[in-house]
Amino acid sequence: MEEQIKFRAGAGKSEISYPADLFPFRDGPDIWTGIHDVPCARAVILECGLRMIFLSLEVVLLDRELESEVRTAVAGLTGIPEDRIWISATHTVSTPHFFVREHNSPEENAVAFRMRKNILNSAEAAASQAASRVEDAAVGFDSGTCRANVNRIIETKAGWWLGSGEEWTADHSVPVIRIDNKNAKPIAILYNYNCELAVMDKSVMSDGGRHVTADLAGMASRFIEEEYNNEVVALFLPGISTDQGPAYRAVRTVRGRNGGYRSVDIKEKGWILLELEGERLGEQVLLAAERACCKALSHPIHLENRTFWFKGQKMRGLPRPDAGPVLQWQYVPDQDRTRAVEVMVLDDTAIVAVGGIGVETALKIKTQSPFKNTILLSSLSGGAKRLPTDGQKYMAEEALYRKFTFQARNSEFAAGSAEKMLEDVVDFLKSIKC
Repeated sequence: MEEQIKFRAGAGKSEISYPADLFPFRDGPDIWTGIHDVPCARAVILECGLRMIFLSLEVVLLDRELESEVRTAVAGLTGIPEDRIWISATHTVSTPHFFVREHNSPEENAVAFRMRKNILNSAEAAASQAASRVEDAAVGFDSGTCRANVNRIIETKAGWWLGSGEEWTADHSVPVIRIDNKNAKPIAILYNYNCELAVMDKSVMSDGGRHVTADLAGMASRFIEEEYNNEVVALFLPGISTDQGPAYRAVRTVRGRNGGYRSVDIKEKGWILLELEGERLGEQVLLAAERACCKALSHPIHLENRTFWFKGQKMRGLPRPDAGPVLQWQYVPDQDRTRAVEVMVLDDTAIVAVGGIGVETALKIKTQSPFKNTILLSSLSGGAKRLPTDGQKYMAEEALYRKFTFQARNSEFAAGSAEKMLEDVVDFLKSIKC
């Protein structure tokens, strides 16, 4: 029995190559002319009763083809079954998409193919490094508080839109998992924060283009790793970003008198905002990690997944949901939709990948969860089967549908889905705890 619950872990990191001769290049409507900081792939392997891997990629998202390539490659390199590979794109919208599309120019697709290969290579390198460093380990939990985020829903005379909605709910908690080796030295720090990685999103520099950055979590992870002399891998677990965004952004929406609003871009000045907010977040992760008391697991790691059904709606209409605020919107019913929920249990800590929900729903899940610590993730693909009925977008609270918010309009899920998800997830967690 002792051998079954022996806990071992290993961590690795690799930069995603953005060659200098790549720039400038076009990605959809954006021109990218440089790189501010290099995005990375990070991997943490956990062994206790079973063997699994967290793989975090600092990209905006992975399409199914690239995700499949990464999963197959990592399984081949590590021997870990594909259904125990948890892949998370940090959803930093301050990086290009690198989609291969029929309507792209040959030059755009050439860049996409090249960078997709670089992303795959980085994922392989991080996973291989983690596998080579697996050793006896202990794990601990603590939490910090960081106010670098804010609710991003605002009211204007033209309708509800995106900005700094400080009058609404935000979750400033920073859950942290510290993993030590047998010498009580940290080898990995996993941290979670509820914020869209968008400090530099849409900001166009004075050279006429956007610059690549891993954004808020990228800066925080680098701060943490440097504090530990780069002997630690700081892996970000994306939290709720449906209605949670950076408190300060290079491109911001400013509300004026009588419900008016305007957009402002401070360009290169935004980098100081990114540095300061990344440092603030990293500092809170560091403080929580230093407080965490690491010990061996009492039980084997437990992985579960379950798929739930919800009423659907057509996601897009005219005007486009992302074109701006509206005062009226017609929601059109569509086929029922599914969303998978993935859960990892580390003794009294549950890591729950639910995706797309808003902060009100998230806080209720945490409150009603039977686990001492509940960490909510988005943007994750694990062992759950991918279905044609899966919805990929937001699952906002019912009140936001009545306000015709961006999140409600830009969703394949009908009003009431978030409330049903709350019940489903809590029941799911209670069944696992029992």
